Amino acid sequence: MKEPLSLDDARLAARLAKTLDQAAAQPDPAWDQRLEEILAQASLPPHRSHRWQWGGLALAASVTFMVALPGGWLLPTAEVSGAKAPDAIEGQMLEEIDWLMAMEEASRDGR
Repeated sequence: MKEPLSLDDARLAARLAKTLDQAAAQPDPAWDQRLEEILAQASLPPHRSHRWQWGGLALAASVTFMVALPGGWLLPTAEVSGAKAPDAIEGQMLEEIDWLMAMEEASRDGR
């Protein structure tokens, strides 16, 4: 349980309590000023910049534009020998996706 304080500990505790009481009774202008600054800052509404939010939205819109629209605007318009038409590229891509899905289903059935 609790042990009684020794004489030296009791003197130290009394001196410490007296010092703390004196410090609490005396006004401290620096602390009061700092406390007022903290309270004034806490009462201000938070400052948020939406500049980065709009930049992110613009980036997302541009990526969506490039991905969602057909690839004709991205490919060169001049006919180059050996170049595939955009429809052929889309058809080939669909065939590859179908093949990959079939391979995935086959690997699931094999497990």
